[in-house]
Amino acid sequence: MSNEILQNNTPQESEVQSEIMQADIKTPGEEMIQEEKKELAPVEINTEAVGTVAVKPAVSPLDSIVNASARIISILFSPMFIPTYAILLAFQVTVLHYVQPEVQWLTLLVTLALTGFVPMVVIMLLYGMKIVTSTSLERRKERIIPYSAAFLGYCGCALYLNSVHAPSWLWLFVAAGAVALLIVDVVNLWWKISAHAAAMGGFIGFTFFIIKYGQSMIDLTHFAMLTIIVAGLVCTSRLILNRHTLWQIAAGLVVGFASVMLLTSMSGVEEILK
Repeated sequence: MSNEILQNNTPQESEVQSEIMQADIKTPGEEMIQEEKKELAPVEINTEAVGTVAVKPAVSPLDSIVNASARIISILFSPMFIPTYAILLAFQVTVLHYVQPEVQWLTLLVTLALTGFVPMVVIMLLYGMKIVTSTSLERRKERIIPYSAAFLGYCGCALYLNSVHAPSWLWLFVAAGAVALLIVDVVNLWWKISAHAAAMGGFIGFTFFIIKYGQSMIDLTHFAMLTIIVAGLVCTSRLILNRHTLWQIAAGLVVGFASVMLLTSMSGVEEILK
């Protein structure tokens, strides 16, 4: 019957009817299976459409630990604390150890207030007023005012130590820190220098001065080596946190070390001449 219909139709109609008869007719069960296969098939993603979406790479636990450690080291050895550490060292290993404890504590508190608390308050005020975008002062131009405040704090501390008749090498050390901060602040107008590295360079210079001019009552050779190691950790932490380049770190070390060695050495030469 179907063959007779195909014979009576035109060639075009015969071709269409032949395709319909040859079509794969699926039962409802087969259609459900086909739909399930489509749902389970892998989805093609248009990479061109999502190519502009920024995807943050996953941070490994090790990277998190390293970054957290770098931040802790940067805080513990901030330029706001180094003068206090240095004066504490002087009270432990030099003849200043015999100064009355009350005087030692007062000197440490005044040093911490002027070189640490003052710049810290200034930074927090600037952050609260939205003049700086971060308390870590990541942007170069945001460092000018806080560094200037720290410079004034260092100068005030040096004047205080001089007024209470501290040894000249002690207040000259703090004055050298002020000089290093001034250099960093001025250069910061064009190029960023690491203040952390400058502070650690100054602390190394202070340790070397105590050893060189015989101010210490004990052998500080191992302590000097430990100081260099700590300085290396601090500088490495600044690199890990992407705060500075290697050259900015090196410049900070040179500025801090040279400033302290030059100014405190004036006191050493004076003592030798006497």
